[in-house]
Amino acid sequence: MYRVEDHHWWYRGMEAVTRALIERWVQPAARLKILDAGCGTGAAMTTYLADYGDVTGVDLYPQALDFCRKRNATRLARASVLDLPFAPVSFDLVASFDVLYERAVADDLTALREFARVLTPSGRILAAPARLRLVARQARRTRSHQGAGTRKNGCGNCSSRRASRWNTFPTPICFSSRWR
Repeated sequence: MYRVEDHHWWYRGMEAVTRALIERWVQPAARLKILDAGCGTGAAMTTYLADYGDVTGVDLYPQALDFCRKRNATRLARASVLDLPFAPVSFDLVASFDVLYERAVADDLTALREFARVLTPSGRILAAPARLRLVARQARRTRSHQGAGTRKNGCGNCSSRRASRWNTFPTPICFSSRWR
């Protein structure tokens, strides 16, 4: 992963979509406090997320944090997204890409509650689950809670402003190219 993140089409696409979403929410001169929850090898936190503010990365695996250090990341913590080592109301944005489906995340809603706990009142969560099953489960949960203007997603005192399956579009292409 470390060797391909800077040029592989999947990561370039994730960067483009992430930038577009953040730029819809953020004033151009704003410097956000950003948490990259499940930062992996640190590509997002040391490149495009850093364009929007000060990024702190957290990952469960020491090997991942070693790769982050190779990218000169300094604000790092070893922890689970199920138990973040930060005070409440610490971040303006929590970004979590392809983490909520991982085996080490036993309960995605607990992780979302943790993300909400560390957010400022006007903060945002940008979470991109990679597995279709999790996306479908979250979509069902969201639809079942629609009603009074906001869609409650089960993560405490937060609401879903936008839910989509944008990162599942390339899945058929991936499968077809893999088994040629």
